[in-house]
Amino acid sequence: MLVRSVCTYAATIVSVCSALVLEFDGSFRPSPRDPIIRGGFQSQTAQAFSSSTAAASAALFRRSDVLHKYKFHQSDVDDDGNISADERLFAIGAKSLSNNIQTSADAEYEGLLMGLEQLETELSSQDVLGEQELIIRGDCKAVIDQMNSRSNPRKTEKYYEEAMQKIQLIRGCSSIRGITFEHVPRDSNTLCDALCSLVLNINQKRIVTSVRDLIYLGEEESLSKQNDVSVNNNMRKRNIKKKSLRPKSNHYKVAKEEIMSSSRICQSSRLALACLLSKSAIRTKDVAILLQMSDFFLQFSRMFTKIYWVDTSGSLNDATKETPRAVGILCELLAMLFVGAEQEAQLLRAKHKVTAREVEDLTEKLNEQLDLMLELCTTNKKQDDVLSPYSELFISELIDGLNYQRQLLEWNRLANDSELQSGFWLKINSSS
Repeated sequence: MLVRSVCTYAATIVSVCSALVLEFDGSFRPSPRDPIIRGGFQSQTAQAFSSSTAAASAALFRRSDVLHKYKFHQSDVDDDGNISADERLFAIGAKSLSNNIQTSADAEYEGLLMGLEQLETELSSQDVLGEQELIIRGDCKAVIDQMNSRSNPRKTEKYYEEAMQKIQLIRGCSSIRGITFEHVPRDSNTLCDALCSLVLNINQKRIVTSVRDLIYLGEEESLSKQNDVSVNNNMRKRNIKKKSLRPKSNHYKVAKEEIMSSSRICQSSRLALACLLSKSAIRTKDVAILLQMSDFFLQFSRMFTKIYWVDTSGSLNDATKETPRAVGILCELLAMLFVGAEQEAQLLRAKHKVTAREVEDLTEKLNEQLDLMLELCTTNKKQDDVLSPYSELFISELIDGLNYQRQLLEWNRLANDSELQSGFWLKINSSS
């Protein structure tokens, strides 16, 4: 035990025990956290549109326990008679993990390795002085048990061996007199958990920004080619296959691929970006994109029976899958009309029971449906606010009630301009 048992109100000697504390965490999620459509999507399939996102984080503290020669207050003593420790944060870091991460334990080990690497740097730079204990805390019992030799690593043997190598190096430092591993509940590891969430949030914001910019560039390029209709001429041929069509702009093509396959986009952003791309394709009369977005919306409606979101009053509502399905049908019908494929359009109308009145105002009707989904997936109707869930709204709710809010906000601000694959660390002044 690092602290002596004390049952009185005063001490006649000074007893100082100091330690370094390393906390770590890893996050491996089937899809990014969604700040708008909370409660998620009620899916009738396994996992839709997304593979995984992963991040790792660590935090370093200096821990001091001091018994003064003078009186101290009873509140400084816990139920077991121990004087409470003072832990001061001096470094926080996190990084984005590659797609090679397979399990939560892999991500947890990445967080541990990241913390150990930073600790080695601190020890070699003599930022940590004096002989101290090292306490390593994590909320993953499997990792802690393996590091304490209570269980054997099987699938994580590679990570375990790398961690043990770093532990042996640290044990050899003259300033470290002992190392212990402690398992803590998840709600006691909120700082590192918040750092992981911030990494996933930054990654998502970056990909959403890039896709949105691709859509704008694609529309600009397509409008400059408005008089060139050769890209749509193949549709007039009988039995034409959708896959043989090419978008008018390569920017459109890349944006569509990201929307349909990126693992870093949460479902509300995926749906919002699909709406933006579809509205842009209507303005540029890009048949290839409209047909591909038709497939996307129809697939989306088959995958999800309901979508849950929070309205402006904070109450939970749901929308059925009918809106994405209707948009998918209208996208395909409008594409047929754009190229004059009247026979195909007539067959499609009959199949889906689209009325003549709806066909007359088809573009307006489709835009209305797209705007409805945009409003559902963003905080308001502005197209530029597709990103708004990933700024103040997300951050404020993420760190609400946590310790070290100012340090988390500072880390988030600086990390936004950093390369997170290699990790980003923020040193904290002792006065912070």
